[in-house]
Amino acid sequence: METKKNSLNIILFVVCISILLFGMTGIYVSRDVPQKADGMEEAKEYVLYIGLNDKDSYNQVLSTQEAKQKINAICTKYVTGYTIVEAQGGWVDEKNILTQENSLVYYFRGASEADIYAIMEEALLELNQNTIMMEERTVYFTYYGADALR
Repeated sequence: METKKNSLNIILFVVCISILLFGMTGIYVSRDVPQKADGMEEAKEYVLYIGLNDKDSYNQVLSTQEAKQKINAICTKYVTGYTIVEAQGGWVDEKNILTQENSLVYYFRGASEADIYAIMEEALLELNQNTIMMEERTVYFTYYGADALR
């Protein structure tokens, strides 16, 4: 906590010096905004991070393969495609317990927000989870195939 407080004090000090030296009236934060390249399509992408530990026992009850099969079956009810990545993650819960677990990360493009929420609701029940983390972002993509080589 002390380190965080010191970091904030340093940032505040740098901001104050900048205002005095350069007459800044505001602080501007630059973000890397993805730029659409020629031939690329723009789409909304959803990413779900689904932990595999049971919310009550804090242990993985289903194997990763079994969990993947169950979530895949749920996904195909709502969307026509997805990508899965197996991952490991960790988080501190409301009881201040560090939990490390296997996770499945699902990427969806071309899905509606309603479809994603339906998937999450069923997955929460199927895997006995407290939460699923969802990200939403804009991506640019294209399909590259054999025709491009000709």
